[in-house]
Amino acid sequence: PDPNVGDVLDVVTLERAGETSGMFYDQVDFDVMRSFIGLAIQPNVDDLDVSVTAAGVTVSRPGGLALSRRRDVNRRLMREEVQDVSYGDTAAQQRKQQKDIVRIFDFDRWVLGGLKALEENQRILMATIPNKDDTGKVQDLLTLAKMNLANDRGQEALGFLTLAGDVMPEIKESVEYRALLGGSYALAGKHRSAFRYLFDEDLDQYTEINYWRAYTLAWLEDWDQAGDVIPTDFSVLIHYPRALLEKIGVKTAEIALRNGYIADAESILYTLAKEDRHLADSTQAAIKYLKGVAHNINGEYDSAEELWKPLIAGKDDFFRARAGLALTLQELQLGSISQEDAIDRLEGLRYAWRGDELEASINFLLGKQYIEKDMYVRGFDLLRDSASLRPDTDVSRDITDYMRETFKDIILNEEDLSPFDAAKIYDEFRELTPSGDGALAVIRKLADRLVEADLLGRAADLLQKQVDFRLEGLEKAETAERLATIYLLDNKPTEAMELLNTAQAIYARSSIKDQDKDRKLLRISLLTARSLSQLDKPEEALDLLDALGTASIVSRLRADIAWQSGLWDEASDAIQNLIIDENISEDIPLSDRQAGLVLNRAVALNLAGDRVGLAAMRTQYTAAMDATNKGRLFEVVTRPRQTSIIADQKTILSLVEEVDLFKEFLDNYNSGFDE
Repeated sequence: PDPNVGDVLDVVTLERAGETSGMFYDQVDFDVMRSFIGLAIQPNVDDLDVSVTAAGVTVSRPGGLALSRRRDVNRRLMREEVQDVSYGDTAAQQRKQQKDIVRIFDFDRWVLGGLKALEENQRILMATIPNKDDTGKVQDLLTLAKMNLANDRGQEALGFLTLAGDVMPEIKESVEYRALLGGSYALAGKHRSAFRYLFDEDLDQYTEINYWRAYTLAWLEDWDQAGDVIPTDFSVLIHYPRALLEKIGVKTAEIALRNGYIADAESILYTLAKEDRHLADSTQAAIKYLKGVAHNINGEYDSAEELWKPLIAGKDDFFRARAGLALTLQELQLGSISQEDAIDRLEGLRYAWRGDELEASINFLLGKQYIEKDMYVRGFDLLRDSASLRPDTDVSRDITDYMRETFKDIILNEEDLSPFDAAKIYDEFRELTPSGDGALAVIRKLADRLVEADLLGRAADLLQKQVDFRLEGLEKAETAERLATIYLLDNKPTEAMELLNTAQAIYARSSIKDQDKDRKLLRISLLTARSLSQLDKPEEALDLLDALGTASIVSRLRADIAWQSGLWDEASDAIQNLIIDENISEDIPLSDRQAGLVLNRAVALNLAGDRVGLAAMRTQYTAAMDATNKGRLFEVVTRPRQTSIIADQKTILSLVEEVDLFKEFLDNYNSGFDE
């Protein structure tokens, strides 16, 4: 009993420290409590059974535990591992510790009265430049560049900086010049050029430059790196001139939100909102959208919806699409919109904005919905197109990672996936086949699915590449063995023999346990026997099997080889061994499997001309066979010769054509022969 509240707990103690269930786990039927040693379970139902076994601790209920399907668990894991089209972790995050901002730009001095005074200030400076020496010219040109930079005129600033560099080329090596050039490129929208200058190592000492680095990275859609470089102190940015804050602040606030710095983002947005009447319509829309994102992260979903809905009906195409995407994602997460309605809405949003990260994000979410509805080809098509829209960006990498994990999950775990659908998915998206760790399991499963669809050649091609170029050791041997079975199903014994020889050599020299090695070598011998039979060498095949004993799987293969080769005495002996293994009792009705074996042995005896054996079977099994749907056939096959008619012989020959014991052998082989 719990000493505090009296609940009955199931507690498992241990003799030594270090063995523990660890963290808290919340299940439907029970909770695993946090533990530093041992295991403590709090039942949530009355009939929970906790027992200690040799293998560990078993938790069960008479009617079964309430657990998710494997496919749902995998998809949930995948959704957690692969980020949705949303913003960051809502949990509090540890902020990086940085020193106070070290300035390199002095915009308060450079703004010089703003745009209204800029034209006059430029006219005054430019009027005196021709009369100055090179040093004076460069100083004035740099002053003009700084004035334009402070007033968000990046193109003009670039022009003056270029002139200064032409007048005095050595100035291009100065830290200040490169910082001004990087900032000007950023404001001019030339972000790749800005990146080249802003990430100069000599600028690392000026932490203010990280505002501009983060801003540039965000425009390059590298949000992860933007989050890494963004400063922890936004006090300097907030006091930038309004023209600069309007441009850089919106992007910086979005970076902060994506990295969970909610308070910092709200501080930037609040400062911007105070200048509301001076802001462009697009900036006002951005502020409302990002405020909605902040509410969403804080769990204030109604407030987020109130901000986003007017944007969806607004005039700004960009934020109409962004708000539509965000609201759809929120409603999907809350379960307040059906998947069908979400798909309809997202299909409409696809055409609301084209050509950048937003379009890719819309298609990302839409592709996910199609895949969740098992419309795999449609979903993967959309995702592939989305990834190609913005190559080498965060969203493209997220989409590609999601596609690879989902492809792997579908092939491995989607029980309802038909072999033909698996083949179609592989044909269309084979570039998603994984490499490295875990690849072999996916490829083997995919090959199995292709075999189910009778696409033996394609399954063989898939595994042959693994054997020829990628695998070594036991993995190569096991895959070669599996590939040999496919070649045998496809009536290609020569190719199978080559692979079996390869596998046998690897198994023979491996250091695995003798018991495991013997089992693997037995499998190779069985498949080799089948290969010999397909090469029209049935006697060699049967000689090989004679040395392997009378185990059920050996007898089944012996029966099939003898049957297919017309060696009816050997076939009847092998089938008799299978009948003995069934432990048939007169008191228990025959199963379909048992009745089939009895009928097949009767056919073999008939064709072997063994009338004595046939009469014995008729006496022993007539009553039992009459109770099955094979009773009439058994009567025909075992009928005495003097009463037999020509039609009986046709019936017997048709039965011979219907029997395929090798398929049953492979079914046993693939479903746990190791056991």
